[in-house]
Amino acid sequence: MRPVPHSEELSIPKPLEHVTLYEESSDSDRSKEEEKTVCGDTTFKPRCSSEPHLLTQEDLNNLIRDLKLSEKQSEMLRSLLKVWNLLQ
Repeated sequence: MRPVPHSEELSIPKPLEHVTLYEESSDSDRSKEEEKTVCGDTTFKPRCSSEPHLLTQEDLNNLIRDLKLSEKQSEMLRSLLKVWNLLQ
């Protein structure tokens, strides 16, 4: 990030005077309705489900390529995914 020159059109932002922080609580303590309102958007509906996404061999190969993993690292990842039952 670079500094931005300020002018009449682009003034220096002023910090908020009052900020409300939410107490941390366990997931079981927070209701679904509270979770929706904490972020401020009650209309948001996630497109994805909470089901795990199992990787196919093609997905795994793409991931290994994108992360530029060595052969040893890719074998380690493949092994871990199998142990965790995340590989189809």
